[in-house]
Amino acid sequence: MSGISLTAIERQTLASLSQVTALQARTQERLNTGKKVNSASDDAVAYFRSQSLYNRSTAILGYKTGIDQSVQTINAALTGTSAVETLLDQLQGILTDARTGTANERASATTQFQNIAQQLSELVKDTTYQGLNILTSSSASLSTQFSERTAATYTISGYNL
Repeated sequence: MSGISLTAIERQTLASLSQVTALQARTQERLNTGKKVNSASDDAVAYFRSQSLYNRSTAILGYKTGIDQSVQTINAALTGTSAVETLLDQLQGILTDARTGTANERASATTQFQNIAQQLSELVKDTTYQGLNILTSSSASLSTQFSERTAATYTISGYNL
């Protein structure tokens, strides 16, 4: 058996083809990941800088999620307190009407008052967001951290309505 012999041009063409294949694989990896630098062997400084920025952006997204959850909890509490205010206005109207009413009207007003009071109680109990109700317990609290670099936090303490 004889060995395969290549001319200089064939060897150069084979080396170029091998290099093109490697470049194509690298380009395909970049397209698949969306990253220019995928490993420390590509460019160590850029890779570690990229990892640092990626970790920072992940942390910021975590804080944003916490802030969004806090905003939604506060919105739920505000919606609940607005509904409570509406029911309290209805109760006040019933009391005002009952002052000048007859005995039968007062009995009817008492029934209405009790029904609305029950609705009010259920409304306050149901005003929750992801299991947290800051309207029914003074021990409930919501704390939101804005950054790991500072002690920037916002804490809301619950109130027992």
